[in-house]
Amino acid sequence: MACGSNNIDSISRTGYAAAQKYFEELLGQGITTNLIEGLKNSEVIFVVGGDPTAVNPILGLSIREASRRGAKIVVLGNAKGLDRFKTLQVVPPVFREMEVLEELLVGVSGVKGARGEKLDVDKGIRMLSDTYSGSMDIEGIEELKQTLLNSPSTSIVFGMDLVQRANGHRAVFAIAGLTYLLEARLYLLSDRPNEQGLIDAGCVPDMLPGGRPLDIHDFKRKFETEWGGPIPEEDGKTLFEIIEGARNKSVKALYIMGDNPVFNLPDAQYIKEALQALDFLVVQDLFLSETAQLADVVLPALGWTEKTGTYTNLERRIQLQKKAVNAGSGMEDWKIISEVSGKMGYKMAYSDAEDIMDEIAKVSPLYRDLTYREISKGNCLWPYHGEPLRGEIHELPAMVDAASDFRADFYLALEKPLFHSGTLSRRSPALMKICPEPTLKINGAAARKLGLQEGNRVQVTTAAGSSEVPVSIDDTIKDNKVLLSNNFEGQGLFSLLTYTLDPVTKAPGIEGCEVRLIKI
Repeated sequence: MACGSNNIDSISRTGYAAAQKYFEELLGQGITTNLIEGLKNSEVIFVVGGDPTAVNPILGLSIREASRRGAKIVVLGNAKGLDRFKTLQVVPPVFREMEVLEELLVGVSGVKGARGEKLDVDKGIRMLSDTYSGSMDIEGIEELKQTLLNSPSTSIVFGMDLVQRANGHRAVFAIAGLTYLLEARLYLLSDRPNEQGLIDAGCVPDMLPGGRPLDIHDFKRKFETEWGGPIPEEDGKTLFEIIEGARNKSVKALYIMGDNPVFNLPDAQYIKEALQALDFLVVQDLFLSETAQLADVVLPALGWTEKTGTYTNLERRIQLQKKAVNAGSGMEDWKIISEVSGKMGYKMAYSDAEDIMDEIAKVSPLYRDLTYREISKGNCLWPYHGEPLRGEIHELPAMVDAASDFRADFYLALEKPLFHSGTLSRRSPALMKICPEPTLKINGAAARKLGLQEGNRVQVTTAAGSSEVPVSIDDTIKDNKVLLSNNFEGQGLFSLLTYTLDPVTKAPGIEGCEVRLIKI
């Protein structure tokens, strides 16, 4: 309200927010909301697009427990942490998972037929059937199809690796189609804490708090009445549209809170130049990160143990977090925002975080009458006291064609290690002792071809830059990708990658980065 703009987004646009928005447009709000306990009761768990044991360990442990109870664990691509638990692994050609998923969807549809409940999804599946035979010649795909068709209870675990493609929306649609036809539970892997809470609170450019669209007047008017001013009618800019706006000067000022886009977004130099082009940059964070170093003003915030608030987990369960330690310096995020807003002429009359929750419960149809007392009991599951909206898509967007063949010797891709997340974990002495530096993961056959052994150092060079890192041999990698994490200062993967935006999800496609490896 203080800025008079809907230009608000987050790093979640790189995967989770982008995927969930499209899934919910296709199948309705809440389609990705399922109890983790439900995994343990599944007959078949289909894992694609990431390793849940590294990205979301609790989810990964539940999949392992399901395996011990007799569930079949089927994996498309690589999931190292499930190597001893999988019953079937299908290895697609490099960066061709999307085509395998589409073939699989056509095959399942040929047996199941149209459900007739989501006409646009049925139409999209029919369009695919005109393109694909449903009988791709890849080892294990027919067994995978039969396993899914014969399962009375299926869960699908979908990771963001397949969202971060130039045509990642095709993988999202294929998974949505399989979820729909198989009546499966769908779980999204989340790379960062509280991504779901951020989305539900309305920190996206096209939604009000509680997942209500901006263009529905009755919802919008209720918030305007409570907040005492108009909300712009048009959708705001997404994350990468904001970045582009900064470069072309259509965005003059930017307020960045609790993240480090210079390090955490691909094509770091491009992002840095965009932020440097701003007239004014404010960063609110715990540390003087790579992004904060560019800021005109840095506002010191508090760590998660130093403040009270709520988190929303993968189950969409709201959890109350209470302050555990006294702050050494800095201020709570809400208090900083309230003070800045007041200086800009828009007063916020909050005395603590609970006041903010009370206001959310008053104005949001999703959180109606929800209180800290109720949240503290641990049973606040979506949709809380509200009603979800049904799928709203009326016309499927045009599908982007697959990229040309990938014929390079090696491609650089993102590793998501268990012991690090973002850039905050590198400030933990305990975690740095366990995992002190990045390593380039490469399979044994490729390492032997290059004369590399465990611990050798290599120069990793792409069109965007180069870095020197030690080698770690990993035979769970079944293709010609080499993996590098994005957690360590001065040696992040994203400084070596460029991106192409998916025109539907607006997520960055980072696949197909050719890399040259030279032993040092």
